[in-house]
Amino acid sequence: MRWLCEITRPFLASILSLLLFDVLMALAGVGTTLINKRLIDGATGGGFSVANMIPMAALTLVSLAAGGGVSVLTISINERFSFGLRSRLFQRVLQSRWERIGRMHTGDVNTRLTADADAVTSGVISTLPTCCYMAFRLAMAFFVLYGFDRMLALATLLATPAGIIASLLLSKKLSRYQAELKKNEALARGFMQESVSNITLYKTFEREPAARARLREIWEARQPLVRGRCLWTVLSRFLMNLVFSGGYLFALGWGLYRLSLGEITYGTLSVFFSLVSQIQNPLAILSSLIPQLANIFASTDRLLEIDRLSPEEAEVPVELRGDVGLRLEGVCFRYENEDVLSSANLDVRPGEIVGVVGESGIGKTTLARLALALIRPQKGEVFFYDREGRAERASAASRRLISYVPQGNTLLSGTLRENLRMGRPDADEAEMRAALEISQAQFVFSLPQGLDTEISERAGTLSEGQAQRIAIARALLRETPVMILDEVTSALDLHTERRIIESLKAQTRNVTCLVITHRRSLLAMCDRCVSLCDGAIFDCDDLEDEA
Repeated sequence: MRWLCEITRPFLASILSLLLFDVLMALAGVGTTLINKRLIDGATGGGFSVANMIPMAALTLVSLAAGGGVSVLTISINERFSFGLRSRLFQRVLQSRWERIGRMHTGDVNTRLTADADAVTSGVISTLPTCCYMAFRLAMAFFVLYGFDRMLALATLLATPAGIIASLLLSKKLSRYQAELKKNEALARGFMQESVSNITLYKTFEREPAARARLREIWEARQPLVRGRCLWTVLSRFLMNLVFSGGYLFALGWGLYRLSLGEITYGTLSVFFSLVSQIQNPLAILSSLIPQLANIFASTDRLLEIDRLSPEEAEVPVELRGDVGLRLEGVCFRYENEDVLSSANLDVRPGEIVGVVGESGIGKTTLARLALALIRPQKGEVFFYDREGRAERASAASRRLISYVPQGNTLLSGTLRENLRMGRPDADEAEMRAALEISQAQFVFSLPQGLDTEISERAGTLSEGQAQRIAIARALLRETPVMILDEVTSALDLHTERRIIESLKAQTRNVTCLVITHRRSLLAMCDRCVSLCDGAIFDCDDLEDEA
């Protein structure tokens, strides 16, 4: 509730305006009931005039205008609140520690940012104000009815707590079902998203039937939850409706009894029915909102997990001048159940090109992640330094020093120009052309739309080698003193690879470069080579001597 209050505070004035319109509608409803009594009593007494209908018409117009105001305000507030909430959570995801968000499935994160955010938005802008409006409407109708008949008002009100209490108790069950259904929905969305992203894999391994079967398993696991939620929802509504039906029958019998004694008029009888309805309808609506409230709080729990993600720590930037080197001192790092580095030391001197080799899974990519401060060592230090002795510990702030070309296809859907400008947003045509020439990606210029060529998600319209060359060009545009190349030529032939590396060396003479590779052809072009083995980092010559 504290968190909901926090995210609602900027929209409080708008929500209060919304409630003001609701109050006008409630006042118009009670006013209509009282005018209706006067009209009925006047007609049964032989007095009727069209002029007597004017107040009724005026209140009807007020009610319609207030209803229109509610609709317009609800749409406006809903849009602003929804964007504000999603923007806040999206920012949390982007600024969170990489290893924390990396444990969550992207499908689950997307479900939280969409379906769960929509549920909370609807709850704050619609469901909770409706609860306030119905409570006000109920209180006002009760006090007016109390003025006409104390016994009927008290009997109508006191008969409902049993139904409400029973519904509230049942809502705990509903909350549990809602939480489980949210998990199931996230699982289904995540599976479908991952399957579509890797559709080539499913096709080549002929696993389409298995994928459909897996989706059906998820759906079948959902059915008991759906049935359980349906059962408890129906039971909750049944209890409330049972109480309300009893209240209506009591009001009918009591009103007819007093009418038969001549204690009330037909107009007063109509007031009884109208006000009893205005007491019971809000209670019925409040009861029906219980499943929605359960859904809201289940979604709120899931969004809180995102909102409470630990942000990255950024060191105060140090002005490093000229060439920049990278150093690891006594670095120890382990994943949950696996030691990767143990007191590892490495010094990549300013302007030096160092090749990194080692068996698959030995920790080469972990080394890149440590330099990028995506992960932090449990012991030891990773820092950058210049020739004058200034140093800066690796953190989110030090990424300004690094251009990174990761493994695999990392292009985004959009134009090639947009992908290149991810490296430097203000890069002009000439600078992009120069970077593409260095990375041997001249094929871009022969495309019908050149840099404005649209590519699909994961660059499905390009070959793996073409995507790698564009990723290299993107990193070059960043113009940083340090580059990290992680298996960037794995999809290239030896001739193209050599031309790229020669161009890189010619154009980036003073750039410090960490080249992670399995290809010996690349190592021959490095100033020296290091190898990861048993959690330590050795110069390749030292490792050969030891072997």
